Amino acid sequence: MTAADGAGDRPQHPTVIAMLGGPGSGKGTQCTMLAQTFGIEHVSIGDLLRLERNSPGSKYGQTIRDNIAAGRLGAKEMTVDILGDHMKRSTAQGTRAFLIDGFPRDKERCEYFEQVMGPISFLVVLECPDDVMMERLTGSDRGRTDDNPENIKRRIEMFKKTTHGVVDIFKDRGRVRFVNSNQDVDSVRLEIEAILEGLVERRSPF
Repeated sequence: MTAADGAGDRPQHPTVIAMLGGPGSGKGTQCTMLAQTFGIEHVSIGDLLRLERNSPGSKYGQTIRDNIAAGRLGAKEMTVDILGDHMKRSTAQGTRAFLIDGFPRDKERCEYFEQVMGPISFLVVLECPDDVMMERLTGSDRGRTDDNPENIKRRIEMFKKTTHGVVDIFKDRGRVRFVNSNQDVDSVRLEIEAILEGLVERRSPF
C-alpha cells in the first residue's frame, strides 16, 4: 500500500511540523535536538530519498540518482509516496507527531502531501545568509559527500527558488514562523522550542 492509495489509509490526524532552511542552515541539527526534547519523530526527507536510492531493487532508485545528477527535485508523487509510506509505518507503531526536515520544498508537494496524508500543522523556516551556509558546508565535514562550492551554490539557489510558494501557503494560514539561524545552536533551539510549545507536548527536559 502506498501513500497515493487514498484517504482511507491515512494516519489518524498526526501533528506534522515542517522545517525548511537552506543547506547549512542547521535544520538537521535542530530537528535532532527538538525530537529528543518533545518526543516526536524527526523525519529527514533527504535521508529517506538516499535510503531509497541505495536500497537494492528499489523501484525509485535509478530515478532518484538521475534527479540528483540533473539537479531536479523529482516527481511529487514519488516523494510523497516514500515519505507517506514511512509515516504510515511509524503511525502504526504509535507515533503521533512528526518533525519533517526539508519538506515540502515547493507548493505542489505541499498541496499533494496534504491531499494524501492530511494537513501540515505548522512551518518553521530557518533563515541564514548564503555566505554563512557556504562557509559552514565548505569549512567542516557537515556537508554531503558530493558537496563542492558549485553544488552548494546550486542547492542554495534551488532552495530559494522553489520554497517561496510553500511559505506563502502558511503565511495565509498564519502558521509560519521565521527563525534566524545565524546564531549559536542553543539560541536557535530555544526560539524553536518556544514555537513548538503550543503545538506538541514537551516530553523531556533538554
